[in-house]
Amino acid sequence: MRYPNYLTSLKEQQDWSTTNISDYSLQALDFMTIMNTSRSLSSEVNLEQLIKRLMEIVTFSSGAERSILVLKERDNLFVEAEMLALDGKDSCIVNPVALETKEDLPAAVIQFVARTKEGVVLDDAANTGFFTHDPYIRETDAKSIFCEPILHQGNLVGVFYLENNLIRNAFTSDRLDIIKLLSAQAAISIENARLYNDLESKVKERTNELILMETSRRDLLSNISHDLGTPLTSIQGYVEAILDGVIQEPEEQRKYLSVVHMRIVGIQRLITDLYQLSRLETKQFHFQLAPTSCQTMVRQLFAKYELDAANAGITYTLDMSPTEGEDLLLTVDTDRIEQVYANILYNAIKFSARGGFINVLVTIRPEPFELVIRVTDTGVGISEEDLPHIFERFYKVSKSRSTSGGSGLGLAIAKEIVQYHGGQIWAESRLGKGCSISFSLPVHRI
Repeated sequence: MRYPNYLTSLKEQQDWSTTNISDYSLQALDFMTIMNTSRSLSSEVNLEQLIKRLMEIVTFSSGAERSILVLKERDNLFVEAEMLALDGKDSCIVNPVALETKEDLPAAVIQFVARTKEGVVLDDAANTGFFTHDPYIRETDAKSIFCEPILHQGNLVGVFYLENNLIRNAFTSDRLDIIKLLSAQAAISIENARLYNDLESKVKERTNELILMETSRRDLLSNISHDLGTPLTSIQGYVEAILDGVIQEPEEQRKYLSVVHMRIVGIQRLITDLYQLSRLETKQFHFQLAPTSCQTMVRQLFAKYELDAANAGITYTLDMSPTEGEDLLLTVDTDRIEQVYANILYNAIKFSARGGFINVLVTIRPEPFELVIRVTDTGVGISEEDLPHIFERFYKVSKSRSTSGGSGLGLAIAKEIVQYHGGQIWAESRLGKGCSISFSLPVHRI
């Protein structure tokens, strides 16, 4: 017998959750013991701890040398845990791997049990039964194998695979009955633990969303207070000057009102940008994703801004070979991608002098498979200390672009949009040497 002193002297009303299993005898596994074991398993909601406890109980109850727990995830089988009982030293490894990648198992036996939902007992696996030609069974000259489905409401949850290569007929009817009872409880406990873990993950995810929303709300209020203070003070001063009669000439009044109007338009744009960025950061912005051709999208984006570049006296070129983007698709919100492109291009125009040059370079990156759009200008450039921060909200560079009058939100919004699409955005520049801003988008073949 594999464990001659196994399971001796069961104490009345003993709870397996606090007792070493190896203290009992197989014959003492009566109804009360099974009930206590079930209670021990059902009280465990941590899936990893449940699996370890389950493997310990099943291994010693069955007299197996080696126990494997296979669980079903969607339509695939994964080896979740393995326990070895050798020379009184037991080790349980919980490390999920796909069943097809495990070569030290008779996969055919496990797949048969998973498919038929019926248990398999092999008393001399290498010489009798339907699986004598299995590579693992032939190579190891396998002896005793027991494989039992774990079912919940008739649906497959997983499979127990047990083996003992020391003796034939290792899995007696008493042992098989115990494992079948434990399998029924295991199915319920595993499903409960999964539900609990899913609920815990959702609660954690929702809590993080609420924290992010609250942080965004505070930042929004802080940013509004900071960036609206100056233009509102200016507007108040101009209006009071007109109301108090300080400015009486109609032409002067018109001039002041024109400035007030520009300040109000700027405030409206700032509020719109802040609202959009806040929704992007808290994942409340809804994108209209649709498949589109790489070449078509790039050429349309480029053409929309040719007149703007020409009016600024800037040479505007597209470098895209006929094969770049051919037969490739993007799944994007084209309006939002245009927003990214427009923001980058207007910055390039704004900070380039007349007679300057803007080049749009389009390439396909093989690994990862991405479309990369790179906009390079010959403008004033960005200093080395400012470069890492240009995609932060409200960041305005200290020297080279401090006179822009922008809100500092455009590139922050562009970053959120690109990242939502699974891409990246980055910049390269040297002060006085122009700037390149690039962004990538995942693509796939038609």
